Amino acid sequence: MGKRLPGGKRRGPLPACMREWDKPQPFFPQMESVTEVTDGAPTQFDNRVNYHQTASWRARNNIRRMAIKLITMHGKSVCDGVSNSPNKALADAGARGELIDPGARPAALYLAQHKPTPSKAKIDGGGYWQADHVLYGYYETTLFTVSEIPEAKPAPGSNQIHMSVGMSDDNDTAQRDGTLTWRNVFCPCEPCCRLDFTHCKMTKEFGKVKIMKFPRVTQTGPTQTESLEEFGAYLDRDTIVALRCDAGRPSRVASGLR
Repeated sequence: MGKRLPGGKRRGPLPACMREWDKPQPFFPQMESVTEVTDGAPTQFDNRVNYHQTASWRARNNIRRMAIKLITMHGKSVCDGVSNSPNKALADAGARGELIDPGARPAALYLAQHKPTPSKAKIDGGGYWQADHVLYGYYETTLFTVSEIPEAKPAPGSNQIHMSVGMSDDNDTAQRDGTLTWRNVFCPCEPCCRLDFTHCKMTKEFGKVKIMKFPRVTQTGPTQTESLEEFGAYLDRDTIVALRCDAGRPSRVASGLR
């Protein structure tokens, strides 16, 4: 039987075959920072919007985020292979004629119910990255909006950033200015790993950290109503379309497509 982990801001009802996790406390209540090592793919990690997210992570989530760009990680991370598993499971479901409601949450629920454990357990195989259990999660589509992930202004020389972290604790300042502490190489000394850059032991080799700003763009595009009207203008008369909308606002969406 699948279990739902604690936490999360958007929690819908569970199907009968699933239940809540029996340990409701957070897994890492003392977590203060997280270090992410990526391959630096420009379309995924190396852009002004992601730098702004890193700069304001502490203020918004109470966890400081250090992002490290390591080109040698390209194509060699565990996620490069593991990410194929959900796609294959959902494709197999479609081939068998099973219907899954659209959206990220129904897909995650299906996987948790029908693929609760790895097909090959870690105890039966080898390799440091081989999974011994599976945790499924999803992002609501509402998280991928400008209000949640705001556009940011670019900064000259950002291609030199290979280590970055947001040190501002003030939410308003962090989200407005996007002040990023950065270096063109990651320093592995103990103070820097604790984000105590003032006492870096390898300043002579790597230089001091620098400051770069990726301020939030105040207006990044049309409003939701304007976008809906623009979309409707492209439709032919009597065209039928399917849209995701809040249960309490179907008439408002429909009126935008007259």
